[in-house]
Amino acid sequence: TQGGIVTGLLTVCVTLCERPTIRAKKGSKALETAKKLNLALEHFEQQCGTGGNPWFKPSRDAPATLLLVDRSDDPLSPLLHEYTYQAMVNDLIRLHGDRYTYQAASGANKDKQTKTVLLNEADPLWVKLRHLHIADAINTVLEDFERFTKENKAAHMAKGAEVDLKQMSDAIRSLPQYTELLGKYSMHIELTRKCMRLHEERKLEDVVTFEQNMAVGQDPQGKATKKDEVLGPLVQLLSQGGVEESDRIRLVMVFIITQEGVTESDIDELVRAAKFSDEDGVVQGLANLRLIGVHYKSAPEKPSGMLSSTLNKFPFIKGSAELVSGLVQLPGKSAAQTFDYDLSRYRPPLQFVMQDALNSKLDSTLYETIVGKGGGGGG
Repeated sequence: TQGGIVTGLLTVCVTLCERPTIRAKKGSKALETAKKLNLALEHFEQQCGTGGNPWFKPSRDAPATLLLVDRSDDPLSPLLHEYTYQAMVNDLIRLHGDRYTYQAASGANKDKQTKTVLLNEADPLWVKLRHLHIADAINTVLEDFERFTKENKAAHMAKGAEVDLKQMSDAIRSLPQYTELLGKYSMHIELTRKCMRLHEERKLEDVVTFEQNMAVGQDPQGKATKKDEVLGPLVQLLSQGGVEESDRIRLVMVFIITQEGVTESDIDELVRAAKFSDEDGVVQGLANLRLIGVHYKSAPEKPSGMLSSTLNKFPFIKGSAELVSGLVQLPGKSAAQTFDYDLSRYRPPLQFVMQDALNSKLDSTLYETIVGKGGGGGG
């Protein structure tokens, strides 16, 4: 509820000891929330002052800026598949919170053992890889693993290299750290392999190509895509097997949001091809897009900055490095190369809004500024 959102934001501001300048788009529901939050902050400040416990003393010289947005400002971005490592893991892998359970080879006989790990701040590899494009994440984990096996003394013993007593002693002392790091590298390499396998099984390259072309309005070569050119091939893809229902739903929603001149007959054709029914609630869900400002018969105005700053093709993923054989099974070069940067051309409009806000260039005719009593202006 709006009251719950206001209470939550108030708690964050008080915890951080911030009295922010609040910005929100004019005419949006976020603006209503922004005004109520401002009143809640003023009321809290009054309580602190009259209660004789004025510990809430945020800086007035350089207040933070809190930008509130509503889902209707950008209904498109959450529907698109992303190719950062963290996004792919959360999209494709069944996690329980941040817990990932998998089968790992253990012991000399390589027996399978069920292991559960936490993908969070306690895992330095996860922290390093999670925001990288999957292609860069694969390269990074392979290169880091190669460096690790070259530099670690225990790795030399694992390869059967001849070592003297001092080297053996050093290697034994490093074994606990070696075993822990080897386990993390093995897990992340296995996790990237699993993401790639599921990517292929779910025909996500075809799905995401449609998503990107529709969202950006151009194909990778810069040719504009039009509704009539998209509809036929999209119907064909939806009619084929192998595309999961959730991906079919996302494709139809992306079509409705991005394409100009969408008609009811277009939607009916896509619904039939995707084999949706009234009973499963999907058709009603498509109709409910209107509740966040999406309408069938005219395309919503695309926010400025939605297109990537460049439509040039990026290079493919680099080839995998030479690795110590027998330690872990690694994804092959050909598999890694399936992740083309052309599948990541779209940039969320909020990225450009945030850049303008950080540079104090946010359009004041579009975004209203709400300043608390005694507060300074915000950019």
